[in-house]
Amino acid sequence: MDFLLSTECACDMPQELIKQYNLQIAPMLFYINGQEFRSDDESFTSEQVCKFMREGATTKTTQINEHDAKEYLENLLKSGKDILHFCFTSTMSNTYNNFKKVADELNQTNSNKIYVVDTLCQAGGVGVLIKITADEIISKNLTITQAVNFVEENKLNVAHIFTVDDLKYLKRGGRISATTAVLGTILKIKPILRLNSDGIIVPAQNVISRKKAIITLAEKTCKYFSGKFDSIFITHADCLEEAKNLANLVKDKLGIEPFVMSLSALVTNHSGPGTMAIYFHAKSREFD
Repeated sequence: MDFLLSTECACDMPQELIKQYNLQIAPMLFYINGQEFRSDDESFTSEQVCKFMREGATTKTTQINEHDAKEYLENLLKSGKDILHFCFTSTMSNTYNNFKKVADELNQTNSNKIYVVDTLCQAGGVGVLIKITADEIISKNLTITQAVNFVEENKLNVAHIFTVDDLKYLKRGGRISATTAVLGTILKIKPILRLNSDGIIVPAQNVISRKKAIITLAEKTCKYFSGKFDSIFITHADCLEEAKNLANLVKDKLGIEPFVMSLSALVTNHSGPGTMAIYFHAKSREFD
């Protein structure tokens, strides 16, 4: 490519694709029981985060501030290339605003330009959006402005559907209300959640068992899959076998082999052990 693709570590993407597209990733900090960890520390995994969370550890994540965003982008500009940066949804983090402000400042003094996009996606949804954009850039030799237009035209078609094993983690991170969490726990509900067009988590359906939740994820994927791009990502927080089962259900119906990967350690801090999500290009994000 004639320009660099960049994102933050809240994006989930297979390592082979990160290398294939030379994807640049801005690291972030998170805390477990007050101890600081960096997202690019490959020795600390999502599975280890799950272990700590099951033991009752307190977890906290951070956003990338303006200083760190500037340092990161200035380093990328040394490549002599323009930069297309995919940001985690602005409705859940201020990271986009920080990157956009810094990019606007740097663009005034640099010949190479930085384009920052609010993806309104999170985790593997950002990953799917990057992959289909990268494939389009390569196959059609898109310019960076054409690539930005492609992102804007397709970002609200990237579906995020997921289930969690325990609602308390989403409640603690402010992702759902306390009332929703309490009622769901009392009724032993396994919620099916999705991201809406504003980049906010909303309920899609409630089921009773974990097995039914996995089947429902597969059914909704097959029903709403657009068929335009064959990239399907599945992420999990220490529930690999169930993720493989979901992948097999989707493959049997659509004939597409999904990418299966661990949820990033940083995102696991919010959703908790047992989280499973599937991301794909959909006819629409707005569905029940």
